[in-house]
Amino acid sequence: MPSLLPQFGLPPRVPFPRLLLPLPQPWRPLPLVALPSQPAQIGFSGPFGLFLGLLLGAGLLARTINVIKDVDDNG
Repeated sequence: MPSLLPQFGLPPRVPFPRLLLPLPQPWRPLPLVALPSQPAQIGFSGPFGLFLGLLLGAGLLARTINVIKDVDDNG
């Protein structure tokens, strides 16, 4: 079975104190998901999307005001 040490970036001989330090790794950007060449459109568009956005915004604003009033009344 081949040694796994070179795979993790360890030199063949490591002095003992260096083992306590985080070992430097070569920086490679690793995407969490494979990105498609044509990104999908996320969300709703058109009049339905506008209505949904306004409804969501009004709901969040009302909830925020309600929480602020609640904190103000109860200290």
